[in-house]
Amino acid sequence: MNDADTGSASVRRTASGTSLAPMFAVLALYVAISGTLALALDSERCVHGAWAVCDQIRHLGLINYLIERPASFLDYPDPWLVATLPGFHLLVALIARLFGLAVLGADTWLRLVPFGLGLAAVWILWRIYRDLSNNSAYASLLCLPILWSSYFYLPSLYLLTENGAYLGYVFLLMAYLRFPRRGLVIGLAGAAMVFTRQVYLPVIASHLLVLAQRAPRGRFERGRILAVLLGALPPMAIVVVYALAWHGLVPPEVRDLHSGRTFVEFGPIAQAIGLLGVLAIPYGFLAYAALHRLDRRRIAAMVAIAVTAALVFWLLVPTTQDLDAGRDGSFLWSLASISPAIGEHALFTLPFLILGLIAGSIMLELARMLRYLPIELVMLALYVAAMSMQLLSYQRYSEVLMLITLSATAARLELPSGVGAAAFTTAYAAKLALTFLVQVSQ
Repeated sequence: MNDADTGSASVRRTASGTSLAPMFAVLALYVAISGTLALALDSERCVHGAWAVCDQIRHLGLINYLIERPASFLDYPDPWLVATLPGFHLLVALIARLFGLAVLGADTWLRLVPFGLGLAAVWILWRIYRDLSNNSAYASLLCLPILWSSYFYLPSLYLLTENGAYLGYVFLLMAYLRFPRRGLVIGLAGAAMVFTRQVYLPVIASHLLVLAQRAPRGRFERGRILAVLLGALPPMAIVVVYALAWHGLVPPEVRDLHSGRTFVEFGPIAQAIGLLGVLAIPYGFLAYAALHRLDRRRIAAMVAIAVTAALVFWLLVPTTQDLDAGRDGSFLWSLASISPAIGEHALFTLPFLILGLIAGSIMLELARMLRYLPIELVMLALYVAAMSMQLLSYQRYSEVLMLITLSATAARLELPSGVGAAAFTTAYAAKLALTFLVQVSQ
């Protein structure tokens, strides 16, 4: 990666840039967290709030069906239980058949499959952050919020689809940064990601922007067009096959459950903006030096625009908790449930919408100042746009991707002070402790 791509000027300068010890420390931490929780959580019992335990029951049904009938992946029973494409389920089913397993139970050792996918995703993330920052220790620090998210370590313990999608997502991010013209590799990675969760399909459009940004001015030669096609066609082909089989992007039974929704739902967008505002706060400790150098007049203008846009969005979009609209299981909607409201607009949600828009604006301003394409932010925006086409706005659908995005942005900046790194680590360690206590107490 060159300086224009990564924003890495003369601020990358430590000997730890080539050390692998921090990477092994991160992977060991991932193993330790997952192992501890595997012993603490009851995989046989579905209890209130233990979403991973409950969801595994549903996914096991499809996996066991595909073990018996692997050729029936286009038309599986009870599809309303699993709305995603069956790529992950088919993978586990084929592994089970390879080892002669006819039926999987809640404690099957094949729960190591999502664990392995998560391990690969962590390794790639560490490589991305190391390449962007040229500092191994800082790369490890930036991995911690992802490792410490319950929406990452819980899918590492159960037969769930999240880690498979995350692996495809972070591989694409690395590919866009390091080898954007290898279209077929990108296309196959995108196909695997989409075959796991079809909502990730719009993320593939990032490839066009990457290639256009790297093309000589006024030129877009044949090789780049071919790279775009090879990158886009494999995942699109998978979605088209299922759209023809299901007469839509989800099984018919799932579509019937959401027959009242509009084409674009603003609830998931509000959830994403508010969550970004919350998660970005600790990153301010890492970005303090870069933020201090931003032009104050531009900052004032960005804040004014963010406040105005957030207020308009808040007035137009209902932000009271509405379970019929799928708004549940997230920070923003939990906050809305205890907030005073003006009509359908919860007062407590407005400050976090403002914070989210300010955080996004600052990320764009940093990219402009350091002259790099914020591809991680583009990927996140495309994913949120896809999420807006469904009702549900559970926090687990977007938290990990936001943390990946925030860490990638921070990796492009100069190294933080020891105080900043300590404050950042403390904030996310507190988040880990809180969510860990909630999980083990259920």
